[in-house]
Amino acid sequence: MPNSQQHETIARMVSEIPMLRRYARHLSRNADQADDLVQESLARAIARIDSWEPGTNLQAWLIVILRNIFLNECRRAKRERISLEQLQPAKTTQMSAPQEASLKLAELEKAFVSLSNDHRTVLELVVLKGKTYEQSAKILNVTMGTIKSRLSRARTRLGEIMDGEVPQPEAEAKCLEAA
Repeated sequence: MPNSQQHETIARMVSEIPMLRRYARHLSRNADQADDLVQESLARAIARIDSWEPGTNLQAWLIVILRNIFLNECRRAKRERISLEQLQPAKTTQMSAPQEASLKLAELEKAFVSLSNDHRTVLELVVLKGKTYEQSAKILNVTMGTIKSRLSRARTRLGEIMDGEVPQPEAEAKCLEAA
């Protein structure tokens, strides 16, 4: 049963609540967490009221209790965060589905076939076979400027078709025209 001195101490603790709330908000930066800290520190102070020595600074004693509770919660949260990170499986790199690559390749092939014969030939020589402009010019018996121009137009046209900017003609119709 609390004696009159303990009642007086508890009444002084109640008068320190506004200061404790300000300090707890400063520490936690969260009003709800601050209120929880104040409540927990007051509960511990009242439970250990016998350990407070009359004549000493009550406010400092309450601040030490509140600060220790806050630091313990921070340490606990850090340990829990580390434990959760260890429990989570290692992050895997994401790979696109092979179906998507197959579809893109099929679109590219369809777009490539829809190009004119000159554009397909120059793309095949320079891009696919790795020939230089000079080598390609000799093979096609044209000037190097013609190779550069055809290659530029072929790349532009292929990009437009792949981006959907130009309706892609049917490959079969192109094949019939070439024959």
